Amino acid sequence: MTKTLEQSLDAADKTLAHIIEQIPKLPKVPKLADHFDKIAQFQSRFDHWRHLLQARDAQFAFLSDLESRADANGDVEYGNSQIQFRVVRLLGIQAYLAAQWALADGIAEMAAMVLCSPNANSNRMTPPNLMNSFVRGRPPKQTDASNQSDSAKQSGGGNQTANLAYGPIRYLFGWPVCVSYALRNTFIHDGADGMREPIRSKEKKNDAAVGQINSIGNTNECCSNACANIGDRDGGGFFVGPDCKSAFRVSQNGWEIIERRIDTYYGVDKAYTRLPDSNALSAGKDLRDILNTCAKEMDAALGILLCSACEMAKIHLDLLLDIDSKPDRSPDTTEHPTQTQSAEPI
Repeated sequence: MTKTLEQSLDAADKTLAHIIEQIPKLPKVPKLADHFDKIAQFQSRFDHWRHLLQARDAQFAFLSDLESRADANGDVEYGNSQIQFRVVRLLGIQAYLAAQWALADGIAEMAAMVLCSPNANSNRMTPPNLMNSFVRGRPPKQTDASNQSDSAKQSGGGNQTANLAYGPIRYLFGWPVCVSYALRNTFIHDGADGMREPIRSKEKKNDAAVGQINSIGNTNECCSNACANIGDRDGGGFFVGPDCKSAFRVSQNGWEIIERRIDTYYGVDKAYTRLPDSNALSAGKDLRDILNTCAKEMDAALGILLCSACEMAKIHLDLLLDIDSKPDRSPDTTEHPTQTQSAEPI
């Protein structure tokens, strides 16, 4: 049975407690204990992550029947005010996604202390995160995407992360993680109804903008010269409609923006998922169902990363301390016949 993220946090918490207990027993070699101290310090964040998990789930409950709470004017009670359904819908989704990704990137940062190279952890201005360290690949060049091998699409994540941490997470959970990340950027950065679409190469008129989008390692998903406002161009918003009648149903146009965003910036294929139903994440679905599906997959991925990192650190520490049960290593007192050395033949 798959562990919940809460259960993974509890298991990792116990593992870190063991590490903290054993650190003082390490040989007094300069900087040796520092490596384990940095990992152990994350234990203080566990309660914060549990609170983020509760905040995310509480926000999902708030969204669960939002359309049914609209009055005759289509307004919903929000605090002490009655606000348009579309505004409350937007605010609720933004809050949900903010909690989701604060949780994800916090856990991924800890996992990277063990599962990524020292270079990946050296820049505190851009700490490791779930997307860049464990999922993101190199976006295909617009001109020859069909000729790109998967290994050619790998970017910094695959180059700085242990293969067994990067590959399985990317291929088992990559698509739902990317869908959630694209939704995060679409709602939190762009406000959803004023979506900006990365223009494909055949539509581009500005070569500088083309280079800006195609440059590997560029994590800026929107450039003023390389985006078109879909809402202004053809009136299409992310949802089928703005009022409570449309609820949370995703429009075809809105879903195309999500898929194009993933294709342009994240380098992840739709096949990178363990989900049995390929249509579980698609246009026409209720966004709440999509968010819930992505959250379950992300929780599984985060639980694997968290427990893998903690268990690997524990095993490494135990090996350094040599505290595993070993055969008796008392000196060998058995008498052996003395061998006389034969003279070297002349």
